[in-house]
Amino acid sequence: MPHAATLLRLRLHPVAAAMRQSHIVAPWQAPKLILLDQKHLWMAPFHLKARQLKMLPMMGALLTGLIVTDASTAHLLKGSSSEISRSRTASDYAMNSMLGAGAVLYFDGWLGHHLHRNQAGWHALESAANATIIGFVLKTAFQRERPYQDSGEGHFWVGGSSFPSGHALAAWSIAASLSRSYPHATWLHWLAYGTAAAICILRVTAQHHFPGDVVAGGGLGFGIGSSVTPVWSGQP
Repeated sequence: MPHAATLLRLRLHPVAAAMRQSHIVAPWQAPKLILLDQKHLWMAPFHLKARQLKMLPMMGALLTGLIVTDASTAHLLKGSSSEISRSRTASDYAMNSMLGAGAVLYFDGWLGHHLHRNQAGWHALESAANATIIGFVLKTAFQRERPYQDSGEGHFWVGGSSFPSGHALAAWSIAASLSRSYPHATWLHWLAYGTAAAICILRVTAQHHFPGDVVAGGGLGFGIGSSVTPVWSGQP
């Protein structure tokens, strides 16, 4: 997973970079900073280094292998209607909890003028927003069927919205962001990444996504969260 972050490493816009670890971010500043992030995230693939480009074939092969076996894997993991419903509900609760944690940190830091909490919460929400926007564009481009649609084969370009998983994108972007905001809180790293991994599994058992969807979303989300969030070097 560490290579996913380097694949999306970007040079931050000067205005956006100036806000990192130096200023309290107010709500009305969010749209401008997210737009600046979007510009550089979409341009990041054009600035990959040689060692990063070497990783692409391996990652592509892994994803292709998952996509080829997605239908059979999803069929094996399919449970009863009640199990599918519980998985869907649990994944939504877990995702909302991660978003809620970011929101609590952000507003507590903003209202209480606490720079670290404000920055940690802001970067978590910022990462999730960027991941959601990118996920929407990719879903629109690939239009993959969800496991419960038609024959469950997961065909692309037929009007679906399965690839990549939006939950995986947001969860892994928040997990990466919080881990970088609290680099020495090992317990938080385990909790954040464990929750993100659980969300991915639940989205598959909920029959809302194939394994390839959540792996693609998780890897991309991790890269986004790592790219827009600097490792905190100040005092908590």
